Amino acid sequence: MTSKVGGIMLKLVNDISSIKATMQSNHTLETIVLPELDDDYEHYIFDALRINQMSYPTRAAKLKVIQTQLNSNKRAAMCHLQGIEQSNATLYRQIDPLILPEVLSLVGQTHGQGELYMALKSSIAGVMSLVNRKECLQQKREERIEYLKQQLNHHAAEAAHLAAEAAYHTAKSEEFQDELSAMEEENNGQGE
Repeated sequence: MTSKVGGIMLKLVNDISSIKATMQSNHTLETIVLPELDDDYEHYIFDALRINQMSYPTRAAKLKVIQTQLNSNKRAAMCHLQGIEQSNATLYRQIDPLILPEVLSLVGQTHGQGELYMALKSSIAGVMSLVNRKECLQQKREERIEYLKQQLNHHAAEAAHLAAEAAYHTAKSEEFQDELSAMEEENNGQGE
């Protein structure tokens, strides 16, 4: 009997069955007199009441989602206490894929890398639905073309520099040859 009462009371202040249900839970109740309950029920009920005491209702709703729905361990424990079957994948299907990156960022910031990994594992289908493969390939192609243009311009400038250097050395070589020829003519003219 106490577990049934505990489940009902917990559901009242933080219904974990869905994000929407958590948002619609009671966020104004700040104190409650409970019958003797298991420690787990009391812990989660008093945790929800503490959030209600610290925040105005809309903020309390968001905090409950962040602290319980986006934490796989707490959510699993609360689902068990409320008799709800739910997986991580079910949770992340409830989230609009367009805001999923922000939610994942929030999970990482709030609950750490381990929880972020669990969230990514559970939400990969939603994340991948955001990727426009054709657009990605087109962007990669444009980046590659731009890189090739830069390389072509770089090598063309290098080739122009080398051509100018070759022309300089050719002109110097011709000067030396002219000077050598003039010396030979001078030597030939003196020897006659």
